Amino acid sequence: MHSIISTVGIVLTGKENYSEWPRMIKHTLIFNELWKGVCVGEGDNDLVQPTSDKELVIWENKNSKAYALIATSVNEEVSRHILSYSTAFEALQKLKELYDSHSTLEVVQLMIKLFTLELQNNDPLALASEVKSIMHDIKSTKVEVYHSNNQNIIE
Repeated sequence: MHSIISTVGIVLTGKENYSEWPRMIKHTLIFNELWKGVCVGEGDNDLVQPTSDKELVIWENKNSKAYALIATSVNEEVSRHILSYSTAFEALQKLKELYDSHSTLEVVQLMIKLFTLELQNNDPLALASEVKSIMHDIKSTKVEVYHSNNQNIIE
């Protein structure tokens, strides 16, 4: 039998590797037929509660399996954040809230870095490369930054 780690392929340790973890856990849950109806509703909408006793038993079984996969694919420190949740959906939402959010402060720090860049060793290509790298980091946060005319300046 394969270990959970080899099945999922990654252990969530925090914000530093969250960007890769959701994709891996989603694929594992889909493969095990635990994604739709347990972690998301049909068509990635909100969950629909089971209506019959039989559906409830099936859903509870799938939820338990999905929750176990999620809980065993995170380290001990991260797992403390989801102990109080009873559904895979709630656990995934909490982890997303904790580790996927990029703060405005993060963007401000990147913009300060951008605006304080200086030409080093008379190398404009290195400067352009650094500007491009910082802009990529700003865009990847998906935090919208607006100009005073309400136009998003990072697109």
